[in-house]
Formats: sequence, structure tokens, C-alpha cells
Amino acid sequence: MMTVDKKNLSGLMRRELPAKVYRLLKTVGAEGKKSGLPVYLVGGMVRDLLLKVEHDFDIDIVVEGNGVTFAKYLGERLSCKVVSHSRFGTATLFSQEFGRIDLATAREEYYSSPAALPQVSPSGIEYDLNRRDFSINSMAVRLDGKGFGCLYDHFGGQGDLKAGIIRSLYENSFVDDPTRIFRAIRFQGRFAFRLERATGRQIRNTISLIKQGLVPLARIGDELLRLLSEDDPRRALGRLHALGALELVDAALCSGPVSQRMFGRIIKLFASRTVSRCEPADRAAIFFMALARRMKTRQTEKLLASLRYRKTFVRAVLQGRGNELKVIKKLSAGREPRPSALVRLLDGLSLECLFYFMACTTDKQVVRRLTSYLLDLRDVKPACNGGDLNKLGLKPGPLYDRILSELRDGLLDGKLGGKKQEIEYVTERYL
Repeated sequence: MMTVDKKNLSGLMRRELPAKVYRLLKTVGAEGKKSGLPVYLVGGMVRDLLLKVEHDFDIDIVVEGNGVTFAKYLGERLSCKVVSHSRFGTATLFSQEFGRIDLATAREEYYSSPAALPQVSPSGIEYDLNRRDFSINSMAVRLDGKGFGCLYDHFGGQGDLKAGIIRSLYENSFVDDPTRIFRAIRFQGRFAFRLERATGRQIRNTISLIKQGLVPLARIGDELLRLLSEDDPRRALGRLHALGALELVDAALCSGPVSQRMFGRIIKLFASRTVSRCEPADRAAIFFMALARRMKTRQTEKLLASLRYRKTFVRAVLQGRGNELKVIKKLSAGREPRPSALVRLLDGLSLECLFYFMACTTDKQVVRRLTSYLLDLRDVKPACNGGDLNKLGLKPGPLYDRILSELRDGLLDGKLGGKKQEIEYVTERYL
């Protein structure tokens, strides 16, 4: 029997959530009532509300009824794009104002074999919560009608939050979905919780079964990426290393003491003035480079292909790992390079690469030169452009790139200053 907590979270929701998110949930509940459908907020937002921590604003809604039909109706009401997946009874709404809203039919799941995609069938909210990963993520808040704000907690989620425990909901949870191993460790690291004893045993047993080839490992890439995207993944990576779970991804991935020190430098770097003055960088890619620092290029390429990461991520990682030794060696040379030479060395490398190089070394000279490039040199451009060269009578073509590069070098090295001197340089050399 589902437990409806006497605690009503409507006041907490009003205080803790952004006003527009609170209004959205009220709207979803009101539309559910009109349609005669019980509607619930589930997952991470409920957990974070109770913890009173910075919220996961991924909005997950469950409907006791046809979730896809309700999603289409709600999409019209909110003027959202709707992408539905009828096989699983799920849909995603994309809103300019609210971002992504995931909506699903309340369902129960059955795994025909370990690590397989689940077979699903419609159910009530109790069965839906029972299929989730951990007790702290298996709570729901009613949104429709007079029950707005009522907490549904059948599996002791509140108690586990108070005790600081990560607890799975059933014995074969990790066998059914091995990605939950990484999820458990990610939450353990994020909240400084501990694994409940039986849950820890289940994880170790599942890792053993995977290593014996008795349980397949699939869909692990996304969970590793989410873990690496945490503000501070060091505790989680250290725990995965201790459990032998990183080996499930690749035996060459490392998170020992040397790597932990590098992770610490990455975190310190992201709190620095240098990073704050640059455009956003993908910190997960930088942590991945550090994890893969002992891997050869071909190994890294093969691993990235198996994880199916996006092209920009793969390009940044391979670029960083492929150029690491060459770039750091040149930057550590005693003689101070001309600014134009520094720019030629580093131009074309991604921001993730440059931050990774800074985390790779304790050589203050290397860090200083990288910082100088990032903050002072990389955005320097000549005052002249292609239009100015055309006005001087030069025919468009590859020559333009050569001239503009020379002008930039002169500007960087202090030999040119301003448009007048640049035009004089071009006139003297090319006309």
C-alpha cells in the first residue's frame, strides 16, 4: 500500500523553487485535474527539495494514465515541442522558458535478461516508484487537485536522506541495470553519503559478474559522463577505482593518487580567475583526459568510439592527449618565446585542451605562458581585414590569409600598432 506522507511540500516548493518552475508545476497539476489524471513530480527534484540543496531542475512528471497523450495536450497548452516514445509510454517537452520536461506513463518494468532494455507495462504510481534506482530517488509529490504537494514515500526515502544512505530497492537492481553502479557512486560522492551495506554488497557482486562475462555492460558512457560533470568528482572516482568499477570501462583508466592530484588541480583551475574570464569549457572532457592519461592514442580512440560520445567531446580529448607532451615540452623551454610564436603553437587547440595542459603540470612557467595566451593573446586581431586589402587593390585569395597572419604577428610582437601602420606594412611589402 502506498504511503502518503502527512507532510505537504507545497510550502517548501513555493519557497525553494524558482517562481516560474512552481507556476509550471501548478499548471501541470491543473491540466491533470481537468483531464481526470493523477499527476506527480518524481525523481531528483523531490530529493533535492527535501535536502534543501541546489536543485536538479530536470523536471520529471509521471501520469497515471496515457502519458504520451497528456504530453501532447500539455505541449499545446505550453506551446512546447513534443517528442514522444510510444513504446515506453514517455515523451519529452522542450520549452524555451523551462527547458526540458520529461513526462511518462506510470509503469512497471521487467528485465528479460541482465542489462537488457526493460519491458514495460502501465501501472500505478507505487509500481512506478518501485522500478527506480534508489530509495532517495523513489519519492513523488502529487500535483493535481487538492492533493497538491502531498509526498508519496513508500520506500523510506526520507529516512535514508536523513541518515545519508544510498540504498537500492531490490536485490538484482544492479544486475538488471549495471549503469546504476556509476549512479550510486555519483550520488555518494555528490552528497557525501554512504552505501547501505546490502547495496555495497550488491555492487561488488555485480562487478564480479561483469568481469566474469556473466552480466553484459551496456550504456555506461552516459553515466560516466554525468559523473565527470559533477562539480567535484574526486570522491566518486576514487570510490570507483577502489571497487574496480573503472576497469569495467577500460583497465587503463586511472584514478590513483597521481590522478587524484591532477583532479584537484582541475577543480582549483575551475575556481580561478583564468577560467572565469574564458567562455565555458566542458569539464567532463578535461577529467576524461586525466583519467585516460596512461592510454595510448589508439586505445583512447577505440574507447571513445565504444562510448559513443559526441564528436566535439571526442575531438577535444584526442587533441589534448595527442598534443600534451609536445606542447608542454615547448612551453617549458627556458627562453621566452615571442608572443606570435606562442600563438602559433596554441591556436587551434580547444579550450579543454589548454585547461588540461594547465592541470597536467606544476611548472609555473608553463602555466604562466598558457594563461598569457588565454587572457592576453588569443583574441588579438589586426585592425585591417579583407575589405581593407581589397580596397588596396589586392586580389582576394590565399594571399589574404598570409597578410592578415603577418599583421597579427606584428601586432602581437609590438612591431605594428594600429591600422595606419598595418596599411603601410602591406603597401610596402605587397604593392
